Amino acid sequence: VTWGWSSIETLTATLSENINQIIADLPDWLSVLEYFVLLVGWLLRVLLVITFLVLFGFILLQFGSIIGSPWYGKLSEEVEKLRLGKAEMIEVGFLKDIARALLFELKKIILALSVGALLFIIGFFPGVGTIITTIGSITLTATLVCLDFFDSPLERRRFSFRDKLKTVYGNLPASGSFSLLCVFLISVPL
Repeated sequence: VTWGWSSIETLTATLSENINQIIADLPDWLSVLEYFVLLVGWLLRVLLVITFLVLFGFILLQFGSIIGSPWYGKLSEEVEKLRLGKAEMIEVGFLKDIARALLFELKKIILALSVGALLFIIGFFPGVGTIITTIGSITLTATLVCLDFFDSPLERRRFSFRDKLKTVYGNLPASGSFSLLCVFLISVPL
């Protein structure tokens, strides 16, 4: 954040200096451009801090998932035993388990990039494109977060990626409200 903040300060100072030189040759009423540069600098700072906080939240979520993963499976198994009386578990080898986890993450990345690229292109259409892009981006983020949090019980049953997605979307609105709350909570680093 410090590096970004100082870069924005330098950019704002350079823009302000250039605008002052241009304003010297223009009418007095265009001196308001100086305030426009200060506003742009302030908006860039706010955008930098918000972006940093959201990225920090997602990074903490990933490390928290990695550190807590040995307990999440056991916790979901115990909850299932309490709620259903039995827990279903399909055992596979250690290497196959790691391969499935890596493949799951790769499929999540492919989903995020493909849908994200489509939303990026749709965002260029004025008016309705921005609305679709905003709703689509929030839905994509919520889906990915929901897949992360639902992974422990679903992976114990060795569901495929498509079956995991069907589970997330098949349990709407409960899974949607849960994932939107999680997106909000991971966006605020505590």
